[in-house]
Amino acid sequence: MAAGYSGKPPSSAGPAKPSAGQRGRSGKPCGGQRGHKGATLSQTERPDRTQPHLSESCADYGSELTADDIEGEPQRRQVFDLPPPRL
Repeated sequence: MAAGYSGKPPSSAGPAKPSAGQRGRSGKPCGGQRGHKGATLSQTERPDRTQPHLSESCADYGSELTADDIEGEPQRRQVFDLPPPRL
């Protein structure tokens, strides 16, 4: 079969969907609506385990780093493990 050929007669194929450029703009800003609370997971005070990730060398120069070379506050990330889905 050729690409784009459905095997249905044109009268039963239904109307074509407009592409994103043909729909036009709604005038609303992107993202969530103003005043919507949202539902982001917050970091816990006491995680089950912590794992430090330390740089051993400078990414720009390749020289070794010591604890005295590190400036600023460390970045914190938290991973949430989800249980496997059950059928």
